[in-house]
Amino acid sequence: MNKIANNLLVYGFGHALVDLMSAVIVFSLLFISPVKFFGYTILYGILAFGLQAPLGLIVDRFKLVKHFAITGLLVCLIGIFLVKDFQLIAILFAGVGNALFHLGGGIVSLSLKPGKASFPGLYVAPGAIGLFIGTLIGKSGNLFSILFLIITLLVCLFILIVKIPDYPKKNKSPKYFELILFLLLISIFIRAFIGVSLVFEWKSNLLLVVFLVFCVFAGKSFGGILADKFGWIKIGGLSLLLSIPLLCYYNIWYLASLGLFLFNMTMPITLVAIHNLMREWPGFSFGLTTFALILGSIPAFFGFKIFSWTVIAFMIALSALFLYLALKLQRVQR
Repeated sequence: MNKIANNLLVYGFGHALVDLMSAVIVFSLLFISPVKFFGYTILYGILAFGLQAPLGLIVDRFKLVKHFAITGLLVCLIGIFLVKDFQLIAILFAGVGNALFHLGGGIVSLSLKPGKASFPGLYVAPGAIGLFIGTLIGKSGNLFSILFLIITLLVCLFILIVKIPDYPKKNKSPKYFELILFLLLISIFIRAFIGVSLVFEWKSNLLLVVFLVFCVFAGKSFGGILADKFGWIKIGGLSLLLSIPLLCYYNIWYLASLGLFLFNMTMPITLVAIHNLMREWPGFSFGLTTFALILGSIPAFFGFKIFSWTVIAFMIALSALFLYLALKLQRVQR
């Protein structure tokens, strides 16, 4: 258990740190023209999320888990020092560094107990806190470069010290591999699209935003734990369906926040469900989920959002249905 706790602590904190530094780099550029900032944001998203699938094939092939994690942190750190004078290069470093670390840490979380959703959820969740704090720091204009240097080097040292789990062994591909994978990726795509489309007017209140971020963090943290205890189908499907009426009350901050808590509970379930399809390729499977996330987010970035709560409710229900069918097919074949 100490091995599991140590890895979750080191890589979970590293995840928060790399997301924090990435957000600092991106949001420290708010002073530039809106068009340029928009372009940099899109470029960062494509690199940070879109690169993980192809890079995942490399890390899986050569088992470079710690190399990817440490390199990712250091590349992001360099971006912090470059962002004032070399904006484009800093964005490139932030995107690539973020992708590298996510893969290294993601593989560790998936390998701690293959087939369990608890640990990947606990690894991913701190990213929400890192993004929130990094956004505030970036907007303030104070980069705290030396502080990030010290913290990053310490995390890299702990990564070197902590013993990571062995790579998961190959498993037999299920009969409906392509169909299950498609259903899971579409479910993630829909959730990403809806997540970016949601707009809450009360987010101008900092305290309420802090509570909102905590709910996102808690949803990802407890989603996997509850799913392993009570069943993936029950928690995955019900959490999405129960989030619908709560999110429809988007003007009531505590109901909407609770809705986002439930909405985010399925994240570790879909992540591990995809990994179960290709157990010996944890990096690539992790990257496929982020690829679906960026594909679902891009339409909203270009202004294509859904403002009808009837349509949003229908799409969330559709995501729950696709997840249910995928999990049902996987369970039937066990």
